[in-house]
Formats: sequence, structure tokens, C-alpha cells
Amino acid sequence: MVATLSAQNLPEAPLPAHIGPYLQHPAADAMSVCLVSQTAKTVSIQVRPTNAQDKAPAPVTAEALAIPGTPWTRWTARLQGLPAGGQCAYQVIIDGNAGPWQEFRTLNPAAPELRFAVFNDVHDQLATLDRVLAHVPAESFEFSVLLGDCWNDPQTKNQADRVFRTLDGFVRRLDAARKPMLYVRGNHDLRGPFAPQLARLFVAPRLRADAPLGEQDVTLAFAAGPAFLLFADTGEDFEKKKEIFNVLRERQTPWLRSELASPAAQGRWRLFLSHIPLFNDNIWNSEHARKVWTDVLAEGKVDAAFAGHDHGWKLLPKNQPLTVRFKSSPVDSQFSDGTVTSTPPFPVLIGGGPKPAGKEQGTAMLFKVTPKDCSVRLIGAETGALLTQLELTR
Repeated sequence: MVATLSAQNLPEAPLPAHIGPYLQHPAADAMSVCLVSQTAKTVSIQVRPTNAQDKAPAPVTAEALAIPGTPWTRWTARLQGLPAGGQCAYQVIIDGNAGPWQEFRTLNPAAPELRFAVFNDVHDQLATLDRVLAHVPAESFEFSVLLGDCWNDPQTKNQADRVFRTLDGFVRRLDAARKPMLYVRGNHDLRGPFAPQLARLFVAPRLRADAPLGEQDVTLAFAAGPAFLLFADTGEDFEKKKEIFNVLRERQTPWLRSELASPAAQGRWRLFLSHIPLFNDNIWNSEHARKVWTDVLAEGKVDAAFAGHDHGWKLLPKNQPLTVRFKSSPVDSQFSDGTVTSTPPFPVLIGGGPKPAGKEQGTAMLFKVTPKDCSVRLIGAETGALLTQLELTR
């Protein structure tokens, strides 16, 4: 009998020499272009002038950031002085070799509409993401959000091969060379020996990738069209490493207050995104984040909150009490035996899990925001069905 290999047993194809480019830290007048490479010695970004008669500016030299324990280096160039809502064409030059031209648009605070997509709890399961994206038209999002646990306890095995395969999968599938791909940390992104290095793949305004894990600041806040978006870091779940993550959450409280009082937040839909929900109808919530953030978010007139973590999708109405009965398990929970009742001051939409079908099927949140309406459709991986929809009007 001749032995044959099943598709499941075939070795994976080697990773490419370069991953990207992919866009980070969008703004009205700027954008960061990233490339992760195993071989590049020099990287620069050439921008095409908006007016064909203008002379092309000099290429922007990308800065290198080595990723310890791997053959990879992240190269980043910050393109600045761009027009708000304007289209920008760029190409990546690697060791003197120019790549194809790519185009993106900067954020436009004056735009009459905003569309974006949120994906959560992929847990390295790119096949599930493929199932979801089969039902997501390319024109339905201007940027994407990875809302935590998109990696599963990132490992250093084989020079963190799985981490970079997942990154490559997200970059390709989400068209991140043309649409910014934003990163929000989940609890599983904080586990595993490679977790402290995961931040080196991303760019955020206050992020120091070489900082200790609990001091890496991946938070974001910006205005885009009729929306003001807040991306917070809920850290670990329950009371795991509370000496680190309680401090991390408390450190964000004045930042949240300041952002919600900023001119950019005024007159816009205020949307709050975090991996772990502050409110839930089961134990999968962040009690500490709820304690330190709820008053700030309510006083700041947040219109709705969006999260993952649970692996079971749901829409929780505003002002409806949630009673959770539990035992002191898992042992590192912040709970002891008893009952907790909490009431969300805004609706809470929670995305699904990492499976291609069934109760924990993966989901996409598809946002369409105008000055008068905020509509969020939750699409399921199994059939592309509309699982639920949040509709807010003014």
C-alpha cells in the first residue's frame, strides 16, 4: 500500500520574507506604515504627490524595531502632513527595490458617514475568519478592529512562527495595506511567553513596545466622521495578576475622562470598545473595570459599548439589570460565592467566538454611523445570517 498524506498532515508553507505593508495609528493628517521583515536591511516609504504636477517628496526612512527571539524586524514610517480624508498613494522600498503602489485614506472628522468592522476572539483560527469574511463586503469597512484574543496565548515555539502566521493572515485578509488594522488587547494576548513582544507588531500614540507588559499602552481614541471611538485595555480576566492589571485599568480612568471631555468627542456618537465587557449576564465580565470606569463612561455620555471575550454573542439592553449567580470558581476569580447585580447605562453588544459554526461561532460587527443613526449589524460565520442588530437614533 502506498502511504499518502492528508491535507491536515501536510507541512505549512514557509512564511514570506516580508509581512505587509499594513497601516497603523490613523489620524486626520497622518498614518503609520509598517512592514515586518526577516531579511530587509533598509526600508523607506515613497509617497506620490496628490497633484501630478508636483515634485515627489523624498522617501520617508522607516525605523527598525527588532523582535527578540525571532528573525523578524518591524519597520515603521510615520507619514505626516496629509490632507484630512484625502487619498494617499505610497510604495514600500525594500533594500532599494520598490513595491507596488498602494492607496489609503486618512481619517475625516467631517465625513457624513463612517463604516468599520470589528472582529474578536479569533484565537489564531484563520479558517473561522475566512468564514466570517465570506459574508463581509469589502466596501463595508474603512478600517478594521481586532478586539482582543485574536492570538491565543502567543508562543515563542519555532521563533514565534504561529504568531507571525496569524499576523500575515490578518494583514492579507483585512486588506491592511489600504485599510488601517487597529489592535485592542485581550486576556489571551497577555498570556504565553511571546506576549510581551506582541506589542512590537503595532503602533499606538503612547505605546512603548519595550515597556513591561502591564505598562504597554495600546489605548486609542479618535474622531472619524460622526463617531468618537474609545479603545480601552481591560487586561487579564478576573483577578489574575491584579497587582499589574488593576493598576493598568486604574491608570486609564483619567484618560477616559479627558477624552470624553475633549472637543473631538462633542456632537458625535461616543462608542466604547474593550475586549472584556464591563457588563454581562454571566461571569465573563471585568468587575474591576466596571467599578473604576462605569461612572466616567456614563458621565461622559457613552452611547454604546462593544466587546468580545464571552464566545457567545448577545445584545444587552440599556438600563436592564443583570443578575449573575456564581460560585468561587475559577479559583482566581474576583468573586466569592454569591450574587452580583449590575445595570449597564448603555447597550452592550458582545461578539461571538472562534468556531466556524454553532453557539460559539465567529462574528463580525459591521458599523454604519451617520449624524442621526448608529447601526451595528452582527454577522455570523456559519451562514452569514444577521444574528442581531443595534439601532440607535437621534
